[in-house]
Amino acid sequence: MLITGNKQRIAYKKKLSAVRYSLNAKPGFTLIEVVLATAILSLGLVMIYQAFFVSLDTFNYYLNHLSAQLWLDEKVWQLEDEFRQAGFFIPMSTSGELFIAGKDFFWNLDYAMLEPEELYKVNLRAKWKQGRRDINLSRTAYVSNYKQE
Repeated sequence: MLITGNKQRIAYKKKLSAVRYSLNAKPGFTLIEVVLATAILSLGLVMIYQAFFVSLDTFNYYLNHLSAQLWLDEKVWQLEDEFRQAGFFIPMSTSGELFIAGKDFFWNLDYAMLEPEELYKVNLRAKWKQGRRDINLSRTAYVSNYKQE
């Protein structure tokens, strides 16, 4: 081991070549390595969060869709039951607002009598806002006053 005046040490000697390193050099990472590692980790974290939020939004959409679908089916059954009991369509509200599971739904109902006078076509629609999108869901049913005995 040989120490010279410029504070360098010869690590090993092999066929007239020597590896030299400074005695006061500190091991560590360079600024470029740190910035590059931070950028890669940040990009990975952003991609993970984005996938999480997309899946959360999709879950929320299907939860609202299922709630509206169940309500529409129940409303069609209710209209059919009222019509069968009365024998004719009772005047009712044709639109309104519904609050299910923390979400506002707007619904609209229209019906028309078809050729056989005992048959009605019922259109029931629900719509709600999902983020920036307007979602529409509709049910169409044919209702008659046929009574099973």
